Amino acid sequence: MKVNREEFLRLLESVAPGLATQGVEQCDCFAFMKGMVVTYNDEVSCRAPCELAKDDPVVVPADPLLNLLRKRPDEEIDLEVKGNSLKILGKRRRSWVNQEAELLMGIRNVEKPGKWVTLPEGFSEAVEASSHCASTDSSRFAITCINFHPKWIESCDDSQLCRWILNTGIKQGFLIRRNAAKFIPTLGMTEWSVGEGWVHFRNGSGLVLSCRKYTEEFPELTLFFQEN
Repeated sequence: MKVNREEFLRLLESVAPGLATQGVEQCDCFAFMKGMVVTYNDEVSCRAPCELAKDDPVVVPADPLLNLLRKRPDEEIDLEVKGNSLKILGKRRRSWVNQEAELLMGIRNVEKPGKWVTLPEGFSEAVEASSHCASTDSSRFAITCINFHPKWIESCDDSQLCRWILNTGIKQGFLIRRNAAKFIPTLGMTEWSVGEGWVHFRNGSGLVLSCRKYTEEFPELTLFFQEN
């Protein structure tokens, strides 16, 4: 499959939010399957259209592939799955990345999106502002999350609060970890689909960012926002 090297690199980087250096199996890999490239780290999963593998999955470590693509000077490369390797063929150089023996990535844990709904105006701005106020203290789980409420989006830590008033269109609130939600503004998401255990976001290029959803109780902040 012939591809523009820079475009292919940008595609892989767009699903990088689903990568991690440790945690669950193959969280540091790209999986090419069923016309998509997929990443999964238990907290975030990303997928985007890619025609490299339509049938049997091709799973390769992310860092070696990204490093090869960043160093190559070729404008166009040819990707070939052969044996246990993904080969990258240029005009003067051939490189390869070894495949994983089988697909072990837990992407089956991610439920499929349902109906897509346009994100309300100001949604990405609200998430971006809230991501800067959420705590990094892992011992206090709820405040490491952004709270998505029917009437607002909010976050807090020990020294600051953020509440962005907007009608989210949801009936029941939920939490998304700050480290997952922070990618929503940067990827230009325009639609979302709220499921039972995951919240999915999609942009105009077909990239889907799926964030694990939590239902833990979030601290009541309304008193702090009331006028004296």
